[in-house]
Amino acid sequence: MDAPRIIATAADLVSVGESCRPETPVVMTAPEIEHGADPHADTWVIVATPTVKPMNAHGGIAAHGQPRAYTVDIDEHGAVKRTAVIHVLQVGARQLRTPGQIGPDAVVADPEMRRIDALYGEDGDMTPLLMGDIASVDVLREQIQDAIDAPHQPLAPAVVRRLKDALDALAAARLEIEDALRYGDSCELAR
Repeated sequence: MDAPRIIATAADLVSVGESCRPETPVVMTAPEIEHGADPHADTWVIVATPTVKPMNAHGGIAAHGQPRAYTVDIDEHGAVKRTAVIHVLQVGARQLRTPGQIGPDAVVADPEMRRIDALYGEDGDMTPLLMGDIASVDVLREQIQDAIDAPHQPLAPAVVRRLKDALDALAAARLEIEDALRYGDSCELAR
């Protein structure tokens, strides 16, 4: 598996394509965002990565939850069962933390997709789910603060007081979720 490469020109795409076999399938990925990337910055790029995907019983790429094909290798130590794979070229959009430099890790940009991946993924890592919850709390806090600070003040004083209480509760919730992040990727024994 090769490292991801930024595709800024047609020549970059040709170069990555030439590093693969001509029959290599091209697979589009969901947009990703690197940890620590500024969501308001314009640091989106196209990234291509030669990688492997699990094969299904019909020789195609196995979809999520679909049965996978296996190969059996026999050597002097016995038989070893391995998941059969297909070499693919993965292409997708990625928001970089540092412009022009691909970071070591990224998560799916769509928070709902991150939530689904975390809840139903096989690795048991709930960190993306919790990070999405933190982002949701931050958005809600910002919206409430905007309503409180509106220049023409459409809210009654009693509403503003209650919204300020809600802001305090959301700040406390954010701290609790941040604390829960430490346990987001726990082992099976801990669960």
